[in-house]
Amino acid sequence: MASTAARPRRRGGSLLFAGYATALFGLLAPPTWLLAVAQSNPARAWAICRASARALLALTGMTPRVEGLQNIPAGACVIVSNHGSYLDGVVLVAVLPRPCDFIAKAELRQQRIAGPFLRRLGAGFVQRFDLRRAVQDAQALTAHARRGHALVVFPEGTFRAAPGLLPFHLGGLPCRRAGAGAGRAPGPARQPSRAAGR
Repeated sequence: MASTAARPRRRGGSLLFAGYATALFGLLAPPTWLLAVAQSNPARAWAICRASARALLALTGMTPRVEGLQNIPAGACVIVSNHGSYLDGVVLVAVLPRPCDFIAKAELRQQRIAGPFLRRLGAGFVQRFDLRRAVQDAQALTAHARRGHALVVFPEGTFRAAPGLLPFHLGGLPCRRAGAGAGRAPGPARQPSRAAGR
């Protein structure tokens, strides 16, 4: 009986927390976007986003457990992560020890909100469904990585409310090629003991 009565209270508490976290995100996101988009240097835009991401995690009481940061080299590397929610990018920006270039699906390049923001962060864009374009993107990312940049890729390309990994898209293949001659740091889901964070 007590357990049954506790369920609505737990559900109500979850809804209150969700509302609180959403409100915080809504307060932090606009100034973060404006400040980041105003930067000409991706490193400065990354620093702004890192401060905002860490503030969001701290104010919501979320403390990521981070292991294996020593596996991320100072030079070129590819960090491969699963994609479970919109929070993935926030957590990665908060915990990664250096600015990284996210690899995003090409559809985001022209979006009014995401496009300018990602471009200011130095993101690369990958065509997922056109093999010829994917190969061209792979060549560009390979050259970019070999100049000493760190790339972050979500090879699932999207996420859904279901457990387990989704099939990898062609967009993940260029990052595998870009890793030739570069260090590779597995992200959260695949090898937690060496992950950048989880």
